[in-house]
Amino acid sequence: MARRRFGYMLGWWLVLLLAGGSAVMAAPGAAPQRLIVGLRPGTDDASAARAAHIRATGDAVLARHAGQVQLIRRYHSIPALVVRTDAAGRAALAADPAVTHIAEDRLLAPALNESTTIVGAAPVWARGYTGAGQAVAILDTGITRDHPFLTGAVIDEACFSTNDTGTDAFGNPYPIVTLCPNGLEEQYGSGAGADCDASRVASCGHGTHVAGIVAGRTRIVDLAGRPTTVRGVAPAASLIGIQVFSEVRSTVVCGGAAACARTFISDQIAALEYVEQLTGFYDIAAVTMSLGGGREASTCDAAYPAYTDVVRRLAVLGVSTVAATGNDGFRDGIWFPACLSSVVSVGSSTTSSSGGAADRLSGFSNTTAWLDLLAPGEYVLSSFANGSYGYLAGTSMAAPHVAGAFALLGQAVPAASAATLRAALHDSGAPVTANLGGASVVLRRLNLRAALDALAPSQIHIPFLRR
Repeated sequence: MARRRFGYMLGWWLVLLLAGGSAVMAAPGAAPQRLIVGLRPGTDDASAARAAHIRATGDAVLARHAGQVQLIRRYHSIPALVVRTDAAGRAALAADPAVTHIAEDRLLAPALNESTTIVGAAPVWARGYTGAGQAVAILDTGITRDHPFLTGAVIDEACFSTNDTGTDAFGNPYPIVTLCPNGLEEQYGSGAGADCDASRVASCGHGTHVAGIVAGRTRIVDLAGRPTTVRGVAPAASLIGIQVFSEVRSTVVCGGAAACARTFISDQIAALEYVEQLTGFYDIAAVTMSLGGGREASTCDAAYPAYTDVVRRLAVLGVSTVAATGNDGFRDGIWFPACLSSVVSVGSSTTSSSGGAADRLSGFSNTTAWLDLLAPGEYVLSSFANGSYGYLAGTSMAAPHVAGAFALLGQAVPAASAATLRAALHDSGAPVTANLGGASVVLRRLNLRAALDALAPSQIHIPFLRR
């Protein structure tokens, strides 16, 4: 069968806590310390080459510092090692040319609470805008709809997945298997968009975390013995869960894992077409996609005309399409489909929980000078598919903040076009200065309160608030 290009998830699966619904994290030691050591990633987008580069770079770093550094954890697709070492070892690592950064593996505070504060959501909620009446379509690995954080949120489901055979970088065939619950390549209705099994397929569970960031209901969660209130950006919005990933059974493609989730562009197009059909039934504010691939230095509308066309049609219908930019640390390019001119491209900004100051461009985030927005993407707390909560980092976590923002503004200004809301979000964004190829560039970080204030008062719908 013909081979098709497919992309993959952008979320960095840095699972910083996951213990039966409560957060448990190790306190930082005195010396030696647990450190997260960033490695210089390869620029090859092929999964096998990237995984091999990360492995080889990690081996070389460990060999150069043998006797000083104890390995705790490796990652397959993340250019980083977790190690334990003392002050002398840390200094030696910092001087290593293959090391991009070093961060303490710290005890961190809940970050979804913090991230919604950073983007100015609370003042918008206080004015009665919570996303009620608005829907967001999530094209991802599916959603665990019965998670307590997502109770009653999912109103529609579908699946577009593939049965096929691929060929790896060494010419070996491998099976591609649909992740639709019915075993077919399409499925609609309740249960069709269920999140896939993370215990069997790497990267499954991703969609449930994204969903919680968009529209997690207000909940009190026990975090290390502290009752903490958490909620998504648009805690009253509805969700449309669309599974667009397929199971790839190849240790080469999956970086050593027996199976992983990957998504065909053709399945994404089918899902977007389905969203277009649903606009006749629901008031859909946005589509969010934390997936992609490539390295595009300019807009890429000519790459996939069918994709470009359906995204433009959705915009005409008032549906904003949001996509994450990728986690390679590129400063001169972003991934497809974020590079499409009609897609709202979202990179990651820091939070104070990430070990430094908030409102900086994340080191891993792909970006360009023409990026639409930044949003918090480091150490974000949300729902895990097994019913618990945990932290993840990546542009996958940034994009759903912006999708939730469209739901809030869609409720507040129902007559505004997708282009008007996109411009309001960008133009009102908090300035974040970044160095891109030696040039100082001002990017814009999501600022919901400012965006709402920037819209014409005559357009804003005033909700009835019970007191």
